[in-house]
Amino acid sequence: DVLWLGINMMRILKDERKVLPMMTYNPAKLLSIDDLTGSIEEGKRADIVLRDKNPLESYQAKIISTYMGGKQIYKEGDEFRCI
Repeated sequence: DVLWLGINMMRILKDERKVLPMMTYNPAKLLSIDDLTGSIEEGKRADIVLRDKNPLESYQAKIISTYMGGKQIYKEGDEFRCI
């Protein structure tokens, strides 16, 4: 799980500026899709997950909202409408 990996990398490296690209930009670069995703830049897809806590510091980081292609596809509380 990516969250587990990120938290453990933070324990070792203790530098969010190094860990975050390892989980976002570097995989996109390896897959040759870094022109589309992997960082927040103008012209990219705008896929992002917003959490209530830093996911590199807490396993309890709850998802508040999710965006794909710049459009909100989930917001906190949506799960109750899916029943």
